[in-house]
Amino acid sequence: MPRKPNSKNGYLELLDGYYRVTIGVPVKLRPLLGYRLEGALGTRSLLSANVLKRPVVTDFKTRINKAWEALGDQPRSAQVEATEWAKMVSDGRTRRPAC
Repeated sequence: MPRKPNSKNGYLELLDGYYRVTIGVPVKLRPLLGYRLEGALGTRSLLSANVLKRPVVTDFKTRINKAWEALGDQPRSAQVEATEWAKMVSDGRTRRPAC
């Protein structure tokens, strides 16, 4: 099981005094995306890096999800499945005809 990123400095790496975002790619997707996704933030400040990383992390996660879809072998997380079940249950409650 992959390790969880640190919530404070998660996905950040310091290289030559500048911060960048790095996310590991699952083994099955490495032929499509490479070993790691990396993006430079162009800042030396940890505070700025934590603010700037959000859209980059979102973009990287979107790329990983699209690669799973292209591969057709996406593992479903328990949270995603629970969310979909909750939507179906709530839709069923609102669509039931009144007696």
